[in-house]
Amino acid sequence: MIAIYIMTQPHHDEAATLALRSVDLNLLVVLDALLRDPHVTRVAQRLHMTQSGASRALARLRTLLGDPLLVRGPGGLQLTPRAASLREPLGHVLAQLGTLLEAPAFDPARASRPLRLAIPDHLALVLGPPLLAALKTEAPGVELVLRAFSRRWRDELESGGLDLAFGVLGGAPGALRRRHVLDDPWVVLLRQDHPALRRRWTPKAFAGLDHGLMTVTGSGPGQVDVALAETGLSRRVVCRASSPVVVAMLAADTDMAVTTTALLSAQIRRWRPLCERPLPVPAEPLRLPLVWHERLHHDARHRWARELVARVAGTLARPAGAMGAA
Repeated sequence: MIAIYIMTQPHHDEAATLALRSVDLNLLVVLDALLRDPHVTRVAQRLHMTQSGASRALARLRTLLGDPLLVRGPGGLQLTPRAASLREPLGHVLAQLGTLLEAPAFDPARASRPLRLAIPDHLALVLGPPLLAALKTEAPGVELVLRAFSRRWRDELESGGLDLAFGVLGGAPGALRRRHVLDDPWVVLLRQDHPALRRRWTPKAFAGLDHGLMTVTGSGPGQVDVALAETGLSRRVVCRASSPVVVAMLAADTDMAVTTTALLSAQIRRWRPLCERPLPVPAEPLRLPLVWHERLHHDARHRWARELVARVAGTLARPAGAMGAA
């Protein structure tokens, strides 16, 4: 018992630490039960122990504390003065231990810490509105912080500067966890009076158009070029832009065909007069993962946050057959 008291102090010496290591905390649970009901058989039943096991625990407690704790009296076992003095503080200590070992509860309705999310601009445009709506309902005190990816995004996840990363990422090595939450299929945007809209929409017709390409590096083939090459075709790229929003918007005032994702297409077509066609060559959809650091995997607040983002992202999926001209 002395060891448990020392454990709660801000400073303790090596001897106290060694004393603490010698204490079986299960004994304290038995002691607490006996102090509240000094009847070995009933305590054994309540704690799902055998009577002999409870008796052995009492013997060990007597040796540990140097006191008989329970002595026979006219009405059965009675507490010694030392045992009576332990009842209240032991109850407090066990309650504190229970709080320490219990996973902390999290109530989003009372939360105020910002939710920090690294996300590409074009995904922020489509995920932002429904995510803000969900936060307004579930966690009105939580501010949403949407940030562009930096070179240090992995370090920021580890340090806690970011809660989550959402979007097109490479692998999630080391202590990063990765969860696929959404597929975003490829579509093609054309201005409303584009001549290609009056012709058959074939892979060859598509490849023969002038194309706009979103590329961060400014060079190299895109995923569509790879898909075309597998069918023996190639295309001519007349414009490269680092922003998928910019290159998609340019399609409204040019003859370019811009391949983008279905989510961004739906958003862009709200702002500019564009028509949408399906990509006429087979291509894997853009797979959108949610990434976080292992250190926060079991944290109650973080578990709520990533489930919220994943749930909202899942609602963005376009039903099959929903593509077509605007």
